[in-house]
Amino acid sequence: MRHHLRPTPTKNPIFALYLLGPVHLCLQTGRLIRGTSWANNLQKALFIYLTLNRDHATTSTEFQQQFWPHLSAADVEQEITAVSQNLTRILNLPNPIVWVEGGYQLHESISFWLDIDEFDKLLAQAAAEPDPAHELLLLQQAITLYRGDFLRKLPFNQEWITSWRTHFQQGHLAALQKLNALYEQVDSMESARMNYLNEIKAESISAVNGRSFSHSAETNSSPTQTLRQCKRLISLLQNELEILLEECSHPLDEPDSSMNLAQEGRRE
Repeated sequence: MRHHLRPTPTKNPIFALYLLGPVHLCLQTGRLIRGTSWANNLQKALFIYLTLNRDHATTSTEFQQQFWPHLSAADVEQEITAVSQNLTRILNLPNPIVWVEGGYQLHESISFWLDIDEFDKLLAQAAAEPDPAHELLLLQQAITLYRGDFLRKLPFNQEWITSWRTHFQQGHLAALQKLNALYEQVDSMESARMNYLNEIKAESISAVNGRSFSHSAETNSSPTQTLRQCKRLISLLQNELEILLEECSHPLDEPDSSMNLAQEGRRE
């Protein structure tokens, strides 16, 4: 699969970062950075954390809480330096992570494109679009960006990852429902049916249910009946997401998941 920088309001983006589905980092030259370019998944996660929090500096204490709860402040700073050095090699830029106002931040000269920013922007534009035909086009573009759940392939279960992932899952399901309502308005039942089937085949919070549903829906000769089944599954997925959000808001007293992350970093 070849990746290209998409149109973006950011001037001369240095890289494009795809976070919906498998993580892909594409440089301005068109070079795709492979997973082996990172020392470990921990470094990749920290880089992503910096891009998500690019509008403010992240303190050493916050990094320590999120990634290295059992390291001293000095050791945490050494880890961040190692990530910065790796980014220097990957992006061919000096000092990509700088110290600003008591914390660490990507250098202000580094511009980049994020698929999640484009995804949210398209959904917002679609919600404000009065023309159904243009709204349909915007929703199609948004759904095309959704190659899978946010950071699903990273072996970490931190709260910040779960929260972002659930946000995009909800946006994806809402876009799917609205898009197919528009298909039905123009009596394009087969387009709605195929759209549901293609999306349900993608990885989801209920992958097992999705696979079994896809098999039964594909053998169904009635588009109307298939749509009813699809809507039922979407409703179930939304209920699961609501439960997950509630759990994130009121976490149980379990061992800190960041401990697993730190252990994973040491293994690699």
